[in-house]
Amino acid sequence: MATKVAVINSDLSTTEIAYQLKDHGTVVVDLYSRPGAHMLREHVSAELGCSGSTGDSVSYHQLEIWAGDDMPSWINVLFYSPLAIYHPRASRDLVERAMTEWERNARPEYFLYVE
Repeated sequence: MATKVAVINSDLSTTEIAYQLKDHGTVVVDLYSRPGAHMLREHVSAELGCSGSTGDSVSYHQLEIWAGDDMPSWINVLFYSPLAIYHPRASRDLVERAMTEWERNARPEYFLYVE
């Protein structure tokens, strides 16, 4: 099974972000321009029907990555437990590879990284 990371650099709705998370497991999302960003994990969890009884969960992490030759960046990443579990080093490395490819592709509003 391929590992996928969706990079979203636009104002997609919470529902659209939830679909991306359900399809790919890991989503990098620009939260700086999004009102109510601090509540995104809770909203996406509700969209996906995650609860303590189902065992499925959405986790949110801010990761420091290097993409290209620029300075390090802090990015916001969501992980959906049935498809992707957060592991400090492995997850950061995966997201860093995805962001490097996103940079190489001229930073589109939506980018799907597959390995």
